[in-house]
Amino acid sequence: MAASQGNTDAQFSYGAAWLGGLGLPKRPAEAYFWIVLASDGGHEFATKAKGPLGAQLSKAVLRQVKADARGFAPVTGNGADARPTMRFV
Repeated sequence: MAASQGNTDAQFSYGAAWLGGLGLPKRPAEAYFWIVLASDGGHEFATKAKGPLGAQLSKAVLRQVKADARGFAPVTGNGADARPTMRFV
């Protein structure tokens, strides 16, 4: 999946899907994780969305999401088995 491979457009879209419950359950922390990754990669819309979304999360959740984002390593290769996993339930 492109989001797991570091594609910022895909990361932003995946975060938006988690946020809006578009084919996925609504999970704001999971959304924030992917939006942070996209923002860190220079995605303009993700950078704008990060602040308002982060304001809705607890400080403990923000710390955990940011730590997980720092540890993110894009999948390399053909990505056939690159499936993002849900981090925040």
